[in-house]
Amino acid sequence: RTLAACEMLALSSSGTKTDENQWQAMPNLLEHRGSHAACSAAGTGLVFALGGGGVDGNLDSVEILDIGTAKGAMNEWRWHTMKGRLSSPRHAFGAVACVTKPSSKES
Repeated sequence: RTLAACEMLALSSSGTKTDENQWQAMPNLLEHRGSHAACSAAGTGLVFALGGGGVDGNLDSVEILDIGTAKGAMNEWRWHTMKGRLSSPRHAFGAVACVTKPSSKES
């Protein structure tokens, strides 16, 4: 079964007791997906949903949500389909986002 529904678990190291560690509903994905991959690179505010099994077969599409610059309430946020696609349709796989920091030069 594929779904368009999406949820987020916001994690924080601040120690404040607001909505921490509670699942929050997010805007529905543009395509129904199942067995897809999802990831978010720390500090970027970008959330990705990649591939998965779709209604008519495996998907090669990637959806992105920029929660770092989103304005308004969460129910006003919108997913966008990236122009670039995966190299092949796939499902039941994982994804990891890595952010690299530029190395500092010592004098």
